[in-house]
Amino acid sequence: MTTDQPRKTRSDSVLGKLSEADQKALFALLMDERYSLVQARLSAPPPKGPGINVSITALQRFFTKCMAAELRKQREEHIDEFNAAAKEINSGPSPYFTIARELIEHRLITLAGHPESSADSLIQMTDLLLRIRRLDLREREQSKQLERASARAEAPNVHVRIHPPVQTNIKSVLANALTPAEEPKPESQPAQTPDPAVTTPGQVETRPVDSQSPNADPRCVEVRSEQPADPQPGLVTVLSEQNEDENSHPNDASEFLRQSTRSANNLRLSILHSITQ
Repeated sequence: MTTDQPRKTRSDSVLGKLSEADQKALFALLMDERYSLVQARLSAPPPKGPGINVSITALQRFFTKCMAAELRKQREEHIDEFNAAAKEINSGPSPYFTIARELIEHRLITLAGHPESSADSLIQMTDLLLRIRRLDLREREQSKQLERASARAEAPNVHVRIHPPVQTNIKSVLANALTPAEEPKPESQPAQTPDPAVTTPGQVETRPVDSQSPNADPRCVEVRSEQPADPQPGLVTVLSEQNEDENSHPNDASEFLRQSTRSANNLRLSILHSITQ
């Protein structure tokens, strides 16, 4: 069981028999040096030391007793400030988290500057300070999210039409692009019957023979040509054969265009087949 009251000094205590000035000097020495160094200095013979043989446990007890008395004295000196701080805390919320962080930072700086501080304590204090910083960042992020949520809630409702996403398939697009187009079919024009009354040069006109003639045969027709008379026989027959040859053979340009269209369509089909595979 531990209490705040300091232990009673033994009657045979060597350190308790020192003067007040010597006790203050020893306490100041223990504040800055390790117990083993203070023990070595006390046990040194005069004139290097007082020649007092004490144990480390005795030094620890002496330091604890003097530290408690020193803290009590400081508390009494700053009692007015403590009361003002307590009144302020009771009047409103106090930033305990900020105060604790500042104390930890101050403690870390003190340990880092002390030559006898251990590495484990420095690592623990640094880890604790990093955790506090992470909590600060998380709190800031949460506050920003709350602000954005409140701003969206207060904003007027604006109906925005959202179009559904367009599902594009590269194969279907290429298939549509490479689908062979239908060959244009030549428009069929109605056959125009030549006007028997109007003839052009080089045109052959046929009309039935006058049936009122006594020697007329109804199966015969009369052939007239507007061209000048050709002394060579069978000119009308040769012209008709040439016209038939021209009608039977298509134009070379049209045939080349059809062949080019077929080649392009075949190329498109081969590309589409390779992509789909």
